[in-house]
Amino acid sequence: TDYTRSFASVITKGGREFWKVQQTTADVSHVWTCPWSKSLMEATPDMRLICEGKIHNIVTVIDVDEAHQKVQIQTKIAPLGQ
Repeated sequence: TDYTRSFASVITKGGREFWKVQQTTADVSHVWTCPWSKSLMEATPDMRLICEGKIHNIVTVIDVDEAHQKVQIQTKIAPLGQ
């Protein structure tokens, strides 16, 4: 079932900004930036993010600058069959 829905921008492993993220989290393939919401901040690694039919496992959820303005969700592509 759906937990929540949100608009997001995404940076993939090839992006310049993504390189900075890779320095701290090597197991990440995508970084999603969304407007801050309590429901997004309560997302856990047990949940998945689905975009255009592709499943992404959540690695971590971050309140950017602890400002309650943006949420960054770091994910990795789920293995086939998951």
